Amino acid sequence: MRFEFVENHGEFALAWLSEYYGSRRWGAVRVLAGPGLALLGYQLGALRPGEWIALIGTLIFGYGVYYACRPLLQVTLLVRKRAKLGASRRTTVMVIDDGGVRIHSGKAEMKLGWEKISAAGWRPRYFWVELNGGARAVIPTRAISNDDRGALEQLFRERDKWQR
Repeated sequence: MRFEFVENHGEFALAWLSEYYGSRRWGAVRVLAGPGLALLGYQLGALRPGEWIALIGTLIFGYGVYYACRPLLQVTLLVRKRAKLGASRRTTVMVIDDGGVRIHSGKAEMKLGWEKISAAGWRPRYFWVELNGGARAVIPTRAISNDDRGALEQLFRERDKWQR
């Protein structure tokens, strides 16, 4: 199966944030830790104003705000870097067959055998393929025809790489 698409900056940002906050391992911590730390720091600061615990509370509050805002800053910087590199004008071609997955984007080409792929699955706006190191490649659902959806899912199920 061959999928050809141009991923715009908005799709990239939504996919990146979805993967960041939707992670099975750290997703809940990433969603709750920043606001939780900020609230804890605020409570400590209000507990005894003018004492050393208020200073600790202020530091915890600052770190909580930073931790909550950091992903937004990261994705903004990644989108700016993509814009400088012209990534939103570059066509990406992903070929998935019995040999594995081949990704071609601009001058870069990557060939991955099935042994280097750990999992695959659907999200509402894209199909993801996870590599052994944890990195993920995505295909926007607009680039996948209805006929290819079932075949794509079946291909990964046959190799025990499918996840819901």
